[in-house]
Amino acid sequence: MSANAAEPKPSESSANATAKILLDEEQQQKIIARLAAVGATGPCLRCGNPHLEIQNGIVKDVLQDTSSQAAPSPGAHVSFAPLVSLVCKRCGFVLQHNLGILGFVKDGKIEI
Repeated sequence: MSANAAEPKPSESSANATAKILLDEEQQQKIIARLAAVGATGPCLRCGNPHLEIQNGIVKDVLQDTSSQAAPSPGAHVSFAPLVSLVCKRCGFVLQHNLGILGFVKDGKIEI
């Protein structure tokens, strides 16, 4: 990786013993390594800040079968896209990466 490349850092809250750890240090490092392997090492897309941090947890975006409703109706089929978020430490912009595309979903389960 070049000296000018931005590399996400593990969440500071993961180092805090009192914080609930959703992604441990090893899992965060695996995600960082995979992002680097695919070339996702750039700075914040909004302000250019190279200091990004992994959000301590996995985001599940709802995938609906229709866009005509604001929210899925009860009993409607919904699925989720498992995402990891990187947050800019300057402006708060959030970048998201699909864990399935990164190879961390196997047989429908997230395995980091």
